[in-house]
Amino acid sequence: MAISNLGAGFAIPGMSAVLLDAAGPRHANIAVSAMHATRQVGALAGVAVAGAVLVEATDNVAGTAVFFLIAAACFLLATALTAWRLRAGWPA
Repeated sequence: MAISNLGAGFAIPGMSAVLLDAAGPRHANIAVSAMHATRQVGALAGVAVAGAVLVEATDNVAGTAVFFLIAAACFLLATALTAWRLRAGWPA
């Protein structure tokens, strides 16, 4: 769980910065609203995936570990993609 939250802590501010820079001042409010809406849908999907993994796991501890590893990998991937785009000079 700590790894997952650490990944989120690094990913979310970077995603916000890239989004606001790309949207510009004129569309910043719409962009932030869309980002928050999609984050909520993503959280809902994450809960659904967690439930599916835990239901299918024969061992709840192992199922929980698998879910949090998947979540951490997703956050770390988002962080890496955001850092790559920032270094490339977003928006291109």
